[in-house]
Amino acid sequence: MSRLKRLVGVLVLLVVFAVWANMRLSAPIAPAMSEPSSIYLEKGASVSSAYEQLAQISQKNGGRLTAFQIKLLAWVSLRASNYKVGEYEFDNKASLSELLTRLATGKITQRKIRIAEGVTWREIKQAFAKADLTHDAQDLSMSELVKAVGITEPNNPQSIEGLIFPDTYLYRKGEKETDILKRAHELLNKKIAPLWEKRATDLPYANEYQALIMASIIEKETGLDADRPMVAAVFVNRLKNGMMLQTDPTIIYGVGEAFKGDLTTQMMRTDTPYNTYTRHGLPPTPIATASLASISAAFNPADSDVIFFVGRGDGSSEFTNNYAAHTAAVNKYILKK
Repeated sequence: MSRLKRLVGVLVLLVVFAVWANMRLSAPIAPAMSEPSSIYLEKGASVSSAYEQLAQISQKNGGRLTAFQIKLLAWVSLRASNYKVGEYEFDNKASLSELLTRLATGKITQRKIRIAEGVTWREIKQAFAKADLTHDAQDLSMSELVKAVGITEPNNPQSIEGLIFPDTYLYRKGEKETDILKRAHELLNKKIAPLWEKRATDLPYANEYQALIMASIIEKETGLDADRPMVAAVFVNRLKNGMMLQTDPTIIYGVGEAFKGDLTTQMMRTDTPYNTYTRHGLPPTPIATASLASISAAFNPADSDVIFFVGRGDGSSEFTNNYAAHTAAVNKYILKK
């Protein structure tokens, strides 16, 4: 009889424990939390680190779970190992069961960062500095950065601009800046490969890199996708005819941080490798990130003999094939004569 009583007692305890465990696993871990919080597992940290962080958040926000209780519940629910390094963000509705499942399956919180079209490395670096990244690229020279990202083609370039694809990238907290740049470079290569194979014939580029330089200029010259092939045609025709490109964005890029929004006569007259008013041909490197539309236009310009264009004031451009027509367009849209 005593053995039966002991067995019944054990069963009762197991039932009580099962009820308690189910309640704790299914209830919000931090019900009084006013905004999302997170735990972060560093490389080499034990699973106990996760339990301790969860317990601290729970006890501060209306929960009563201890690190030992969380460990016990993780063990009995078979979710107590193989946690992935990274950040796990949650709100006040998240249950312990949900969080343990995320830990066990490595469903880390991923953040987003945007590399925009038409921006320079200086602007990208500023955006990276504000993100929860490991800032391993901030103090690198351009040549060091190119090497760190692993860019060797085409022609061992000395600038990262034009060689990373503008897009929104997911990242985990603490990820290296150079890792995001590597992904952006790999995506660019993937995007341009089929376009380069189907490029127009008789383009005045020595290689793919020069085409990307052209794409970056197109990107800075117009924000209207419909005009990009025609802008490309203007610059391609100028190169073929031995004319200077005479495009302001290259000068601005060459001036760098000294440019404060006003392109002066002195800037336009000062000879630099990026001054396309004083030098023939393309500048030595791309001047910005280029959208797929600009890259496509550089690889396949419009079939046109235009050599001039001027902004109409509404975002679009007026294209002409002789100086007299260009002068008339300037008078109409710029001088308002």
